[in-house]
Amino acid sequence: FITAYWFRNTFMNHWDIGRLYPFEKYTWLLIVIIPAWVVLLKTFHAYRSYRTASFIDELISIGKSVFFGGLLLGTIAYATRSDYISRVFILSFVVMNTVMLGVERFAIRALSWAIRKRGYNFRNVIIVGTEATAQDIARRIRNYEQWGLRLLGYISVNGSSAGKTTDSINIIGNLTDLETIVKNQVVDE
Repeated sequence: FITAYWFRNTFMNHWDIGRLYPFEKYTWLLIVIIPAWVVLLKTFHAYRSYRTASFIDELISIGKSVFFGGLLLGTIAYATRSDYISRVFILSFVVMNTVMLGVERFAIRALSWAIRKRGYNFRNVIIVGTEATAQDIARRIRNYEQWGLRLLGYISVNGSSAGKTTDSINIIGNLTDLETIVKNQVVDE
């Protein structure tokens, strides 16, 4: 918000749109923006774990949130007859907010990947089943190390004995052993 105000007032005052009023005149908008953004980002699932989702999905979620937030700001400015809140200011806020949230999320994602490559911030996973679908899930987990998932092994549903391997991954037990396995090993998912 502050960056958008500064950008609009500094770089866009040369056009025929004029300068903005003093910043204090706009601070009441923060009372609307902060809770609205929390609700919108939560509504569009921007706060969910993006461990296994693409960065584009995350940007789409952020974009939707900020777009509807911009519409809300425009509607409030119109409804309160706040003529000093220009559409250019709202547009520059929406663009800056989208860019800054995208950069923040990219930085968090890059930091998370770096931490996971060093063996931290991972989740231990077991896969119930040994069939083709289970093997496909295991391949995906191994191919995408940046997800931070560590595969402990398979749980057999058809009675295969523990210790055997399927697709170079150990079968660590049967369904009847599941409770014991979860108690003895750290299993997150």
